[in-house]
Amino acid sequence: MKKILLSLSFALLVCGHAHAQGVPFIDAAWQSQDRQIRQAEASQCHVSGIMPRLRCRENVRNRYISQGMVPGTMPYVERHYGGMSVSELNSQIEKLNGLYGRVRMVGSFKPEVGEITYEMVQADINYIRQLINAKGGMPPLFNPNAKGQ
Repeated sequence: MKKILLSLSFALLVCGHAHAQGVPFIDAAWQSQDRQIRQAEASQCHVSGIMPRLRCRENVRNRYISQGMVPGTMPYVERHYGGMSVSELNSQIEKLNGLYGRVRMVGSFKPEVGEITYEMVQADINYIRQLINAKGGMPPLFNPNAKGQ
């Protein structure tokens, strides 16, 4: 009986995890930027050797990050949300919290082109909270009854 319950619970756990990792959440604006970054990496990083190629790709990506083009980074948050008031930032956090049920947690896997990941949303929220604190406000408390939680 214990083996049956154990195998059933394992099967439910595996199936539930696979279902949660279903369809990627694609953002059209990020998709075009992501394509542009990948094309720049492909055209500029023709060096031979793995390490020089990886360094080249990192340099290309860092240029786009510093310009505020990559979600989940502080320059992106400063560029897109820096001019907002504390109340607007709080509502933006609530909007981003609603994405948690629709985005995938990709971990070490490479996300699809233009995919907004769980990690990006989480980083954006953390950086927005830092902006709120810098502006002298207080970020909203966790609301377990909010949509998407």
